[in-house]
Amino acid sequence: KNWFEFTMFIIYSLEFPITFFSGALITWDSEYERVGFAGSWVQLKPGNLTALRASHAESGSANDFVPFRQTSAFVMDKESADVIESQISDPYTREPYPLVQYGPGVKLTKRTYSTRIGLDPREDASLAVDLVPVTHDCSGGCGNGLVNASESAYLYNNGQCTGPDTCQCILRVNSTKAAFKGPDCEEPNCDNVCRNGACVFDNGTTYCDCEAGWSGDDCS
Repeated sequence: KNWFEFTMFIIYSLEFPITFFSGALITWDSEYERVGFAGSWVQLKPGNLTALRASHAESGSANDFVPFRQTSAFVMDKESADVIESQISDPYTREPYPLVQYGPGVKLTKRTYSTRIGLDPREDASLAVDLVPVTHDCSGGCGNGLVNASESAYLYNNGQCTGPDTCQCILRVNSTKAAFKGPDCEEPNCDNVCRNGACVFDNGTTYCDCEAGWSGDDCS
């Protein structure tokens, strides 16, 4: 610990490589960012392990009792990079444990994440899918129903539920402008006020659909 603190103290204006136990290389830059950091975090489950083991046996689960939780992550490049996760595995055999199972009352949704076997940053990452509990809900939806309820509890046709009652509306094709507006992404978003017509969304873009006898970008 003292060596680690001393190293942190002297590295203030240069990059300095430190050999890590995983065989990876940590580079501390002038902003104290751990460029290319690879690491593993292990915690024993809270509570009395003997009681937890007995409770697990009584549950009738087909999975072996696991006394700890282990996650691994590799930060590719400062805060702008994706975190790569590795599946929980036995520290002796390196065999992955079965995925976490949740009770029947837990609402689940699919998620896609980056994964890699082991901690070696030279290994290629791949995409994986698992089921995780739903953490938030948009009570009014985010426009035009869910795209596929069996795939995602967050992705609607007009937007995505990014937090409790918080929607991020989809963008128009080849544009940075939102295709819909409003708290629930229900109203098409046109650049102009459609004076004698209605704003519609069609084929990835929005425009004013004018009433008979009117024309122009704003139906005037």
